[in-house]
Amino acid sequence: MNQGESNSLFMKNFLSFFLLFIFFIETSAQTPVKDSLQALLLKTTVDTTRVNLMIKLSQYESTYKKRIELTTEALTLTQKINYKEGQANASEHLGAQYRVFGNYPLALHYAFTSLRLREELHDSAGMSRGYFIVGLVYQEMGDSYNALITLQKVIRYNSPDNIHLAGTSNAALGIVYYKLKKMDSALHYYQKSNEFFNLDDNKLAYSKTLTGLGDLQFEKGNNEIAIAYYRQAVKNSAAYTDTAGYTSTYDRMTTFFNALQNTDSTIKYSKLALLCATTLNNYSQISRSATMLSKLYEDEDVRLSLSYLQNANAANDSLLSLQKTGQLQSLFLEQTEKEQAAAEKKLLDFEKNNQNIQYALLAIGIIGFIFIFLLLSHRFITNTRVIGLLSGIALLLVFEFLNLLLHSFLDGIT
Repeated sequence: MNQGESNSLFMKNFLSFFLLFIFFIETSAQTPVKDSLQALLLKTTVDTTRVNLMIKLSQYESTYKKRIELTTEALTLTQKINYKEGQANASEHLGAQYRVFGNYPLALHYAFTSLRLREELHDSAGMSRGYFIVGLVYQEMGDSYNALITLQKVIRYNSPDNIHLAGTSNAALGIVYYKLKKMDSALHYYQKSNEFFNLDDNKLAYSKTLTGLGDLQFEKGNNEIAIAYYRQAVKNSAAYTDTAGYTSTYDRMTTFFNALQNTDSTIKYSKLALLCATTLNNYSQISRSATMLSKLYEDEDVRLSLSYLQNANAANDSLLSLQKTGQLQSLFLEQTEKEQAAAEKKLLDFEKNNQNIQYALLAIGIIGFIFIFLLLSHRFITNTRVIGLLSGIALLLVFEFLNLLLHSFLDGIT
């Protein structure tokens, strides 16, 4: 075995160990919570509580595929019991999960479904979270215009006491402006994000802010400060077992070291980014990292270069297939919702027509009764008992009319 093969084998073993280490930490940290939630789920018979537990439990599943399956099950139950708040929560989580999974059509579908329900429920806090998911999808799709508009809505709807969302949404705005090469605006939002995170005990996703600040220092040529920010970001991801954070930071470190023509470090961080992206099934990142590695190994190891290129092509195919599937599923779900809305409208129209007919009949009955009563009272009706009976019938007709008239109003209040 030559020196190159030995180094390659060492790197593969190191990466495998790294992956197992991350998985061990994440699993050991989450298992007690997951076990507790599963135990509660088995005991609970109340449907609304089951929905909330299933959504919470989905966040502790090891893969996004399992998270999506469990959240979809929760969503189905919410629709069955007509639990709108649970439906909004499940849709929001599905939107977030499909975004990370790279299925943008379904991510947008569920995020917009959540927003529509939040609006009906007058839930501004939920709306801010929904807009955040939509904004991130637009950002990752490269639609900067809609990303900026949507992320600004997050800040508008966000509650002042939700410091964490303020931190993450300002970081997302910083990323968009950085990609637009508007560095002053990017710095403004990254600094605001940094201020919010410094006030927040929960620093999950703080790595994106730190990575962004590192990128800005790199643009200014302050390489030592830039790498210090990147390393802080890696530490933050380690503290929260944030695999998505690792992926993003390692990708930026790859770009950093490649610009400095430091091949060894570029290869190291490309492999780490590829490894993290593989655990998330993040096909766009897999393609980017594998393509970089393929180029880096072109002159050194043709076979390995070809292997990475095949990985990149496979990831591109998977991404394309996922997007096509997502578009078809999104169209199917939209059509299903349209049909359901049409059926509900038809039922409401039918009920309204029935109510109008009842109004008309009662009105005719009351008017006819009064007319007949007045017509006959002077000629035939002299018995006080008959008059009392007829008066009772008249009152019953009036009360029934008032009941119909006020029923919908009282139903809305109760």
